[in-house]
Amino acid sequence: MSQSTAHAAEKQDVARKTTFGSIAVNSVLMAAQTVAGVFAHSQALIADGIHSLAALVSDFIVLLANRHSTVAPDDDHNYGHSRYETIASLFLGALLIIVGVGMLWRAGERIPIFKTSLRFTQLH
Repeated sequence: MSQSTAHAAEKQDVARKTTFGSIAVNSVLMAAQTVAGVFAHSQALIADGIHSLAALVSDFIVLLANRHSTVAPDDDHNYGHSRYETIASLFLGALLIIVGVGMLWRAGERIPIFKTSLRFTQLH
């Protein structure tokens, strides 16, 4: 095994172990934040739980990209499969944008309700 091959294998192993740790943490965070948000009627905690879910999904995408990016070059991919990591990064960025827009949309829907209830309480 050449030194660069050993380095690539070590890099993949470290990435895999780190991602599994992230999966464990994000699973616990997602569950705790979502449950606490539902019971406390906290939109912020529920949004954090959804963000943790997005992070959990991204962890699995990282695992897939990590596995496929180390495949040796073949006829269709003369330089190997390392671009899987780039495509995964683009997908993760899009996922975070979608989650962020969804959170903003949901928060925006609640603003008129807040203003109406505030006006009502000031009149009575």
